[in-house]
Amino acid sequence: MLANDYKNTKVKNNSSNLVGQVRLKIVVIFGSIIMVLFASQLVFANNLAAEGERLSQIESEIQLLEAQNTTLKAEIAQNSSLVTLSAKAQAYGFVKPKIITP
Repeated sequence: MLANDYKNTKVKNNSSNLVGQVRLKIVVIFGSIIMVLFASQLVFANNLAAEGERLSQIESEIQLLEAQNTTLKAEIAQNSSLVTLSAKAQAYGFVKPKIITP
């Protein structure tokens, strides 16, 4: 009877040892997966921050160009007004015709 109890104890130890090894492998695999996901999340967050900074620079450049565009439109409107054009024409020696013939 004593030898039989020893064999059962040995079998129980082997099966519990096997279960422990499987659990350890599962913990290591899940830990590795979590570390890989964490590292990839850091990479994506870094890329997102860099793209956000680039987007901010582009938006400020757009605002600057829109301000310049507005200034140029106002300058074009001023230079193409009839008052300015007639003053330039007189400066270049043009005169109004007295009689216009068809």
